[in-house]
Amino acid sequence: GTALSTTQLDATSTVAGGFTYAPVTGTILGAGSNTLTATFAPTDTADYTTQTATVNLVVIAAAPVINWTNPAPIVYGTALGSTQLDATASTPAGTALAGSFIYSPSTGTVLSVGTQPITATFTPDDTVDFTTVKKTVTIDVQQATLVVTANDASKTYGTANPAFAGSITGMQNGDTFTESFSTTAAILSNAGTYSLVPAASGTNIADYTDR
Repeated sequence: GTALSTTQLDATSTVAGGFTYAPVTGTILGAGSNTLTATFAPTDTADYTTQTATVNLVVIAAAPVINWTNPAPIVYGTALGSTQLDATASTPAGTALAGSFIYSPSTGTVLSVGTQPITATFTPDDTVDFTTVKKTVTIDVQQATLVVTANDASKTYGTANPAFAGSITGMQNGDTFTESFSTTAAILSNAGTYSLVPAASGTNIADYTDR
């Protein structure tokens, strides 16, 4: 991507005259080994002849630029998709560059709660002039809301508490949970109304906030 200039085309001569270069100033060479030619035409053509010299210039493949910022936060249960995996690539000069991306984790992945890394690997179509590059960003995965509800129950004074029941909604990604209930009501508790508090437990409970 670097254009030829006087930095590379800098031949000199011990006599007066002018140089003609091939390739010319401003040329952008492909990666690899390239031959530069300088042709010198002397001012004094009676005493000196035109001469040509060549040198070798190695052009190193450029590293593409991956344009990708941290995606907006998502709620647990949201599968990664094109909204998050939307990197683009360009040349160091800012021109769009064709190629393909591979993401890790891939499309469809459901991430756990927390700040999670995502990596994009870009392979350019032009693998001669450009290298394969990677970039990692992070995404904030927020807790999903798990709603745990207890059904009303009743009993007669002096009897054991009945089997309590309730429901859980808001599960994501095929997660399952077990309900449990707590209350201060006991066999000899005075007649009245007591709170029945539901709870849930499961492998991925940390990915949820409950209410």
